[in-house]
Amino acid sequence: MSIVKKRIVELGFEMPVFLKPAGIYLLSRRFDNFVITSGQGPKVDGKVVYHGKVGKDLTMEDAYKAAQIACLNCLASIEIEIGNLDNIVQVVSLLGFVNSTPNFVDQAKVMDGASHLLLNILGERGKGARMVIGSNVLPNNMAVEIQLIVEVE
Repeated sequence: MSIVKKRIVELGFEMPVFLKPAGIYLLSRRFDNFVITSGQGPKVDGKVVYHGKVGKDLTMEDAYKAAQIACLNCLASIEIEIGNLDNIVQVVSLLGFVNSTPNFVDQAKVMDGASHLLLNILGERGKGARMVIGSNVLPNNMAVEIQLIVEVE
């Protein structure tokens, strides 16, 4: 087991095993020393586990957990592309969308779920640039969607 996967387990999480594109696209694409994931949501075994709008249907705690699950799905798609998560040099960028009500303004705190997870798994290598956007709806009414870009060996 890789060091990164071992750390994920130590933190109480499981690596996703059922990843399949929901449409005509790749889960991730490698370009030179970079891997860019497609948007990943809070899916477990191929099913969305957090739906709805943050600020109406979901609590901040639910949304934070949704961001963690979406981030793990990004890592799983990277693992499919490169074979071993220990080959991640650094997180370059995290782009997060939060399905939220018009008056909800804490999208950044929601996406901290993903950022804290990456920091806890990868240490300083887990810090990258980040952009968070509030959205009026996401595919399948998912609570969050994340795209991750990492540099790899």
